[in-house]
Amino acid sequence: ILITEKMIKEMKTGAVIVDLAVESGGNCAASVSGKVVMKHGVKILGYPNFPSRIPFDASQVYARNVLNFLK
Repeated sequence: ILITEKMIKEMKTGAVIVDLAVESGGNCAASVSGKVVMKHGVKILGYPNFPSRIPFDASQVYARNVLNFLK
């Protein structure tokens, strides 16, 4: 565990933690595999296989940028 519960409590509200190791137990004490958890105002993303989600999101952002440029 790299990020303890105490560390999460000390973070500013609105902070985001992306736990890339959630499948193997996680690096954050509050992460849950397959879930987005809010703890003390901090959002903790526990998506398994997170890198596989990035191409879809990147494509959506690029498409939105092109659309806004053309408008």
